[in-house]
Amino acid sequence: MEIADLIAGEPASVSTWTHRVYERIRGQSLSDAAWRSLFELGVDTALARRDLDGLRSVLSLAATYYDSIGDQFGCLPNFEATMARVQDDPQARAVELECTHDILIGNS
Repeated sequence: MEIADLIAGEPASVSTWTHRVYERIRGQSLSDAAWRSLFELGVDTALARRDLDGLRSVLSLAATYYDSIGDQFGCLPNFEATMARVQDDPQARAVELECTHDILIGNS
């Protein structure tokens, strides 16, 4: 499965999709454009559906992907960009803060 296959369409289930994505990209250093397209598709889909579990899965995907390539804090710019997007949504913001906390505490 190529990266293009993973971003070809909106996933039926964001959480299931993130698991498939991680199996495909684990340990591979993706280009910034490839990673950004995967991450943005997941976040866009989760937010459009108000799928908080999906959002959590996408943020977890970012953390585990970067950890798999040896950059344990590499996901933080993605988290910051997502926080800017969800600042007016208390529920999505709470998920974002929870995931950020888990990353910072888990990797300290």
